[in-house]
Amino acid sequence: MAQNDWRFRFRSDTSFVPSATLDVALIATGGANLPLGAMGTLLCDPSNLVVVLSLPGQPFAVPIPENQMLGGVDLCVQGASVDAAAMPLLANALDITIGCF
Repeated sequence: MAQNDWRFRFRSDTSFVPSATLDVALIATGGANLPLGAMGTLLCDPSNLVVVLSLPGQPFAVPIPENQMLGGVDLCVQGASVDAAAMPLLANALDITIGCF
């Protein structure tokens, strides 16, 4: 990682799955609407999904290189938590745009 990289930081909400053993951030360049039964609905495109893991309640930090070409890139970010029974539960998603506004 370069010295001037920025970090996209966010934190999961421990009240979503109080018995969570792992938190997950799903990041993709597009959205989706894929029902997965009891797990919830996958709202980020599974064809180009990046998965980032964190301990429950700890912030995620995703490096974003200092590169002008990334300005204006749209991303879908969805949270999930894995419960004590190893069942992933999907939360809501956010559509974000990289840049300074």
